[in-house]
Amino acid sequence: TKRLLELVTQKPGKTLSLQKLQADIGRIQDLYYENGYIFNSFERKESRDEATKTISYTLTVGEQDKAHSENIIFKANTKTKEDVLRREMPFEPGEAFNKEKIIEGDRNLVNLQYFKTVQPETPQGSALGLMNVVFNLEEASTADINFGITFSGAQQLGDFPISGVIKWNERDFLGRGQTVGVDLE
Repeated sequence: TKRLLELVTQKPGKTLSLQKLQADIGRIQDLYYENGYIFNSFERKESRDEATKTISYTLTVGEQDKAHSENIIFKANTKTKEDVLRREMPFEPGEAFNKEKIIEGDRNLVNLQYFKTVQPETPQGSALGLMNVVFNLEEASTADINFGITFSGAQQLGDFPISGVIKWNERDFLGRGQTVGVDLE
């Protein structure tokens, strides 16, 4: 209870802000979610006292067991090898469900720059208390090709006034997460 009260910014006797109240409840819910308690229920009850012109709120938390991640699933990934994607995950199947770790895994996949979009979802697993973590992926091109031509006036007899450059770079070579490139000038 002490830890939960530390998350509440609305104090008795002060002017009520519904936005701050909702933010307080959100912080409490996040604390539970970050520690694997995603099946908890949260019920907000309002009490009004017309005589003293006060409103009070009671938040009832129905605590359940921790949830655990059953599987990590990557959908619509045809190029990148699964072990390359799994190494970007800060959690493993079987660990307690953790919202922050899922967000970090999402961010890690986006930072690879192998996908146009990455959308995580958390459907129910095969049994009560188990969740699957599914990353819906849309692949993007991982190859970069650059070329250019430069024209310059010949400075000396025998100089050739045209030069060119071609560069090719693959950020996910053979789906292994390796970078390979060639520069020709």
